[in-house]
Order: sequence, then structure tokens, then C-alpha cells
Amino acid sequence: MAHRLALRLIEHLRLMTDKIDELTAGITVHVTRIAPSLLAIIGCGALSAAKIIGATAHAGRFRSKDACARHNGTAPLPVFVVEQTTASACQTT
Repeated sequence: MAHRLALRLIEHLRLMTDKIDELTAGITVHVTRIAPSLLAIIGCGALSAAKIIGATAHAGRFRSKDACARHNGTAPLPVFVVEQTTASACQTT
């Protein structure tokens, strides 16, 4: 009984692996077409690139790259915010 169950589980895992490979291949095709520059980044594979593409949700909808950076949280902090943070972090009581 346990042997049969193990064989069924192994077969199920093989089928799931085949499906994962099929989906990964499809994602790779789409990412290569949409954003090949992401794949050129060392360590950024098709799945990571697809997550980035999905998270940015068509960055072209923003009026500028700065507006996009503000939206996704990658814009640099204004100098006065950095100075206030640094000053308060350095103060002793």
C-alpha cells in the first residue's frame, strides 16, 4: 500500500514538474519579448523579471521616470528628510 502511494506521489510530482517547466518556458518567451534588458541583469531570471514587470504594471503610464520611482518607493529621499533623520539619530539625551 505504501509503495503504491509513493509511486502515485512520484508520478504526480513528475506531472507538476512538467507543468512548471511548460509555464516557465511561456513566461520566458513573454519576458524576452517585453523586457529583454531585465534578463541581461546578472541574477535576474525569467520569473524574477516577470514579477518586476507585474509589479510595475506598465511604467509607461507615469508622466516621468521620477513619478514612477515615487510610486514604487525607489525615489531618493529629499535632502531635508535625510538631514532631519541623521540629526535626530545622532542626538544623545
